[in-house]
Amino acid sequence: MRGFEEVMYAALALMVSVIVAYIFISNINFPTYSVSKPIESMKTSLELVDYGIVYPNTLVIYLRPTSPVNISNVIIYINRQKAIVKKIGNTPGDIVDPNKGDLIMVSLDNFQGNSVDIFVSGYNLQSRSFSINLEEKKPITPTNIATYFYRIPITIKENSGNNLTDYQVNVIVNTQNLILQGKMRYDCGDIRFTYVYPNGTEVKIPYWIESGCNTQNTKIWVKVPSIPANRNATIYIYYGNPFATSESNPNSVFIYFDTFDDLSKWSTYRGSSCTSINIYNFNGNNVVGLSVSGGTADSRTWCIIYNLTVSLPSSFKIDVDVYTDNIVDTLPYFNSITGPFYVFRFDARGSYYDLIGYYPAGATSTQVIASTSIVSSKNIWYHMQIIRFSNGTWYLYKGGDLYSLGTLEASVTHTTTTSGYLGLTGDGATGTTYFDNLIVRKYTSPEPSVSLGNEETTFYYPS
Repeated sequence: MRGFEEVMYAALALMVSVIVAYIFISNINFPTYSVSKPIESMKTSLELVDYGIVYPNTLVIYLRPTSPVNISNVIIYINRQKAIVKKIGNTPGDIVDPNKGDLIMVSLDNFQGNSVDIFVSGYNLQSRSFSINLEEKKPITPTNIATYFYRIPITIKENSGNNLTDYQVNVIVNTQNLILQGKMRYDCGDIRFTYVYPNGTEVKIPYWIESGCNTQNTKIWVKVPSIPANRNATIYIYYGNPFATSESNPNSVFIYFDTFDDLSKWSTYRGSSCTSINIYNFNGNNVVGLSVSGGTADSRTWCIIYNLTVSLPSSFKIDVDVYTDNIVDTLPYFNSITGPFYVFRFDARGSYYDLIGYYPAGATSTQVIASTSIVSSKNIWYHMQIIRFSNGTWYLYKGGDLYSLGTLEASVTHTTTTSGYLGLTGDGATGTTYFDNLIVRKYTSPEPSVSLGNEETTFYYPS
């Protein structure tokens, strides 16, 4: 019996050992947890990417989840105030997937102070709190976040049969809609443009927001490096970086651009009849004024401002606002005070007509090469437009704007002088002439057409 009992005890001990080992191994290989309440170690956490103040006082924070998370499950408090939480990314629906570059943008308006206490919670998220100090990086520069979240492809079609280089193209964008969706800064400061070369290389290009930010018709000019004849070129408009500040710059886009806040771009010539060349405030707007008294047809008696550093191309368009009680002359292909240059004139003396003229080198008066039957009125602002094509044909228009031509007054083909710079003058016996809003750009006809494609989500910094 003793031997049988010993065998039974040994068998029972073995069975207990097997059961304990099974339970131990099962717990190692197959942990159990509640599906409705994940254990903390398996929850998603959020990592701080960047932060800063967006003018005037909106705090913006970017967070990246460690694994995909539903944006509707994310709850964030900043200094005990519930913040606005938004998905930024390309993944469909509400899923924020870090593997696809998605981020979470958190914002709080009317933020005051420098200390930021952040509390993160939500389903399947690790509850977490952390603090940041805005004084350490305020304001954030665009390169800190190094990304623009959206872009739209823009197709530019060449219609004139000419190869165009560094051509100024007007693009109309509905920025109001993008701002309402929270995709663009309220001041359009995060707009950028790029050009795509045929080999796929993409480069940033200059732009100028002329008018209409936060409207359905925002007018923007871009300088496009190359548009092949009768073919298409592609540019992109980027936006969606709340830390970016505007790079809009008309001087980088146009051949000449001046609203005459000063005369820093010009040399001045005061002839024997010139009494003053000054910047004036005209109904709240700065203009340049040139005054003469007792002048003659000889250019050596005039007031002239001119630029001998930026040459005009073979085809161009000049837009300028003019006002005079005398004679106003714009002088394309200006080479010297004593010529040669061309003369595009609005004449308000009452008994003379507007004209296109040519002033040969060393002359003492202007040769009329295209006359009109139009007399300009005194003390009225006119918009003057001058167009030259590479075949030497010139056009003078009155009225119009940057986008449309005014009334054609005269045209002529004249190729005696085919290069030069630009001058502006107050000519005639006695009076004052004012100029404002001068823009010179390349020109062809018909001009390129522009079409916008569909918005794309991107994470790219156009550097």
